[in-house]
Amino acid sequence: MKKILILSIMIANISTNGFAKNSYLNRGIGFGASIGNPIINLIMSFPFIDFEIGYGGSNGINLSGFKLESKFYDFNLFALAVLDFIFTISLIKNLNLGIGIGGNLSLSSHTSKLINIELGFGIRMPMAIFYDITENLEIGIKIAPSVEFISNTRSLAHHRTYSGIKSNFAGGIFAKYYI
Repeated sequence: MKKILILSIMIANISTNGFAKNSYLNRGIGFGASIGNPIINLIMSFPFIDFEIGYGGSNGINLSGFKLESKFYDFNLFALAVLDFIFTISLIKNLNLGIGIGGNLSLSSHTSKLINIELGFGIRMPMAIFYDITENLEIGIKIAPSVEFISNTRSLAHHRTYSGIKSNFAGGIFAKYYI
């Protein structure tokens, strides 16, 4: 039993060191922003961890004309807070592929009435491609499909924790600077 335990610890150590060698482990704290869905995202990165806060949903917005109008709704709110654990694999010298798992908290509404605001808790699978411009600066594309358990104020008033399930598709183009 001891040999099996020692062998499993050694295998885990070797695979972790080999996998994390080209990953975020060598980077410090990074700050950045992205444009996509949500329209604006602020990003804070630690080794293996990305924390994002975004605002502005592009669903239902008509961008034609001189002003920003909603197609079907009188109000369009989408706010998102995300915590992702991303592991990267080096493809070529400055190009990395990142895959991970994360969780999100979203707040959305299509009307200005407070009773229609939805609160969602979700699980997401972020996928990203990073390109290192310099040692401290990187750009990339991130796509993160998610499944969310949603609840609104009506269901919370009736003591139901969730009123349904929905899928969400977030992503965008980002730039990060590492300290």
